Amino acid sequence: MRKLRKLFYLLVSSTLLLGCKPTPESQNSNTKKIFNLEYVDQKDSDIKEYSLLTDDNPAFKEITFESSIKFFTEGYSGILYYGKVGCPWCERAVPILNAVAKDNNISIYYIDANKGMGETKREREENYANLSKYISDSFQEDANGKKGMFVPDVIAVKNGKMLAYHVSLVDDYDIHKNDQLSESQKQELYNIYQQMVNQIK
Repeated sequence: MRKLRKLFYLLVSSTLLLGCKPTPESQNSNTKKIFNLEYVDQKDSDIKEYSLLTDDNPAFKEITFESSIKFFTEGYSGILYYGKVGCPWCERAVPILNAVAKDNNISIYYIDANKGMGETKREREENYANLSKYISDSFQEDANGKKGMFVPDVIAVKNGKMLAYHVSLVDDYDIHKNDQLSESQKQELYNIYQQMVNQIK
C-alpha cells in the first residue's frame, strides 16, 4: 500500500513539473515584426491638427509616402490611412479610426496626402503611378469619370496584399445636410474599420 501511495505521489509530482515548463520565445504571440519605415517626427506630424480628434495620444504613426509603398514591396501588414488636414471627410473619419485602433491596441499608419508625393510634378506623377500598382482598386471616379485617389482612403494590408479598403465615410451621410455623423453612422463606420482590422489579424 505504501509503495502504491509513493508511486501515486511520484506521478502527480511529475505531471505538475511538466505543466510548469516555460513557453519557448518563438511561441510568444506578443512578438511584433519590426518594420523598416521612415517615420515623420511626431512633433512635425499634423495628426494633432485634425480638429475633431481630441485624443492627446492618438494611435497614429505618420510615415512617409515611400514607406507606405514598402508595406506592399516588403510584405508588411497593417492599416494605412491616406488623408489630409482640412478635408471635411477626413476630419470626421479620424476620431472613429482612432477609437478602433485604441480598442484593438494597434497603430494606424498615416500618410499625409498633402505632402510627400514629391517635389516636382514628375516626381509626383512617378510616385502616384507606383502607388497605383498596389491600391488602384480603391480609386474612385470623379465627376468626369476619371479614376483617382480620394481621401480618406483606409487600406488593410496583410503580407503585402491589399485585403480591404474604405473610401469616404458612410453612404447615407451628406456633409452638405448634416455637420456631423449621427451616432448610428459613427457606429456603422466603426464597424467597417473593425472588420478591416479583423482581416489583418
